[in-house]
Amino acid sequence: GNQSSFFNRGSIMKDFQRGIDAAQDEMRHPDFDILAAICSFEGDPADSSFQRGYLHMLLVANEEAA
Repeated sequence: GNQSSFFNRGSIMKDFQRGIDAAQDEMRHPDFDILAAICSFEGDPADSSFQRGYLHMLLVANEEAA
């Protein structure tokens, strides 16, 4: 019932946050190419919560840089 879907949601949020953290770490490297990273998801769409969080952070950072 409800318990398992709540647990899954919590775990999805954790994975999403881990993706965000990973993107923030990588963006600290001076030679990180944010557009290349975003474009890499065009050919291979994000298919996990981690990847969606990672891509989300790239898109947010790219908007802020624009």
